[in-house]
Amino acid sequence: MLLKKDTLTLSLIISLIILNYLNISKKATIASILIIFFVLILEYLNISSNENKDKFSNSKLESLFENKYLILLIFFVGVLITQNVYLNYEVITWDVPSYLVASQEINAGYLPLETQWESKGPLFLYLYNFISNLVGNSYIYFRLANDFILLAITFILFNIVNKKTNSNLFSTFVSLFFISITSKVWYVSEYSELYSLFFISIAHLIHLKIGGKYSYLFVGFFLGLSTLVNQGTVLFLFPFIISYLFKKTNFINSVSLLISGFSLPHIIFLILYFQRGILDIYISNYIHLPLAYTKSSLSSIYELKVWIRGFYDFNSFLYAGLALIIVFFVIESLNAKSFRIKISNPEVMGFLFSIILYFIAGHNYYHHLFYFLFFSSLLITQIFESSHIKTILILIFISFSTIFFQSTTPAFNNLRNLNDTQANYPLYQLAIEIDKTISNDIDKEILALDYVLLLYYLEKPNYSYVVHPSNHFDPIVIETLENLNKINENHISSMIEEEPKVIVCNPRQIINGNPQRVDTYNCAIADYKFNYMKLDTLKYQNNENLEFYKNPYQTLDVYIRKD
Repeated sequence: MLLKKDTLTLSLIISLIILNYLNISKKATIASILIIFFVLILEYLNISSNENKDKFSNSKLESLFENKYLILLIFFVGVLITQNVYLNYEVITWDVPSYLVASQEINAGYLPLETQWESKGPLFLYLYNFISNLVGNSYIYFRLANDFILLAITFILFNIVNKKTNSNLFSTFVSLFFISITSKVWYVSEYSELYSLFFISIAHLIHLKIGGKYSYLFVGFFLGLSTLVNQGTVLFLFPFIISYLFKKTNFINSVSLLISGFSLPHIIFLILYFQRGILDIYISNYIHLPLAYTKSSLSSIYELKVWIRGFYDFNSFLYAGLALIIVFFVIESLNAKSFRIKISNPEVMGFLFSIILYFIAGHNYYHHLFYFLFFSSLLITQIFESSHIKTILILIFISFSTIFFQSTTPAFNNLRNLNDTQANYPLYQLAIEIDKTISNDIDKEILALDYVLLLYYLEKPNYSYVVHPSNHFDPIVIETLENLNKINENHISSMIEEEPKVIVCNPRQIINGNPQRVDTYNCAIADYKFNYMKLDTLKYQNNENLEFYKNPYQTLDVYIRKD
C-alpha cells in the first residue's frame, strides 16, 4: 500500500512536469483538478490501509540535519540567491523609495510624520532610517540588508517549528518552503509587512519557549512593536486572545498582561508626539485613516484567484505544495477529535487572520498576503499523517531546487559587481545629472510628484508634505491632511506656484488600477513658467533597468528653475 502511495505522488509530479510543457490554456485550473484527483485517491488509500494515523518519521534523513550552523548557511545562500534575481531593476515597487525619503528626516531631528507624511507606523521609518544609515545611504546595499531580515524571520520560523516538532529535518523543509514562496517578485521588496512579520514571528517563538506570566507580557510587547510598523497587524492580537480563552489558565490575567505589553511601546510614542505638539497626526494615522480605508474595501475574491494562479505560473510544484498544505490541514482537522483545540492554536488562528487582514486592508495589494505565506508555512506543523507529510516534503524539495537553480545565474550576475549594478540604475544616473546642474545653488528645494527615489539619492526631503506619488490623489488621505491643516486645498498647484528649484512630475497616474491623466495640475511646467527648463530624460525613461513593472503611461518629466 505504501508503494502505491509513493507511485501516486510520483504520478502527480510527472503530471505537473508534462503540464508545464503543454501549449494549452487554463493550466492552473487543470493542475488544481489533478491535485483534487490526487487527494481523493490518496485519502481512499489511507482509509483502505488504515494507515492514516501514522506519523511521519525518518531517522536516516534526520541525521543529515543535525548541524544548525550548516542549516543557517543553507538558509543564507537560499535567501541571497532567490531574493536578488531582480536586483538589476532599480524599482520593483514605488512604496520603498517613498519610505526611504520619509525616513531621511529623522536625521534632521524630526519625528516620523512631522515633515514628511507616509501611511506607516513611526517605528517602521526609524528602522528604515537605521538600516539606511548603517549602509551609508546606499540604495543597493539597503536592499541587500533587508535580505537579512527575511533570513532572521526564516531562522525564527525554523526554531518555532523545531520547538513544536523536535525535528531539524521538518523545520528545515518548512523554512525552505518559506524561502521559496517569498522568492516570487511580489515579495522581494522591502515592505512594511517584512518588518512587522519579524516582530510577529518573535511573539510566536516567545509564546512557545517562555513560560509563566512574562510570556504574555513579552508577546504583547512584540505585537505592539509590529503595529508601530504596520497598523493592520493589530489583528494578530486575536489569535493569542482566542488561544488563551481555550487554555486552562486565568484568561483575564493573561489577556491583561498581553494588552499591557502591547500598550507599552504605543504609550512611549504617544508621549513623544504629544510633547512635539503633533499628536493629532499620529492619532489620524492610527485611527481615522485605517477606519476610513476599511469602509472603502476594494478587495475581491477574483484578485485572490489571480494571486493564487500567479504561483502556478511561477512554479507549479510550489503551487501544488501550497494547495496540499491547506487541503491536508483541513482534512486532518475535520477528522481530529480535538478539532476545537487545534483550531484555537495561535499559529492556526494566525493563518485565518492573515486572510481576514487582506480583505480588511481593502486594496488587493499582494504584499498584504505576506503574513499568509508565513502562517501557511507554520500550518505544516499541524499535519501529521505520514503520506501527507511525505508528499509535501517532496514538493518542497523539488520547488526549492528548481527555483534556486533558475535564480542562480541572474542573481550571480547582479551580485558579482554591486557598484556596476547600481551604476546601471537610470534614476541614480539622473540624480547625478541633477546634482551637477544645481550644485552651485543654495536653494535646492525639490518637489517630486513621482520618481521620489531621486530625493533619496540626492539626500533631500520632498518639498511636498505628502511623499508617495499615489497619495496625492487619494481622497481619504487628502481630506484627512487638509482637515489637519497639513496641506492646502489644491496643494499640488499651490506648491508649483511657489516655484521650487526642481519639479519632477508625471501627467498620468494609475489610480485604483486605472491609468488616468492627472488634470488637477499642469505637469508641462516649462510651457507656462518660462523660468524653468526641461531636462532631456528620455534615455532614463527608456532604460530597461528602471522598473520591473513597465508602465507605458508614465513619463519622467524633470524641470529646473533658471536663476
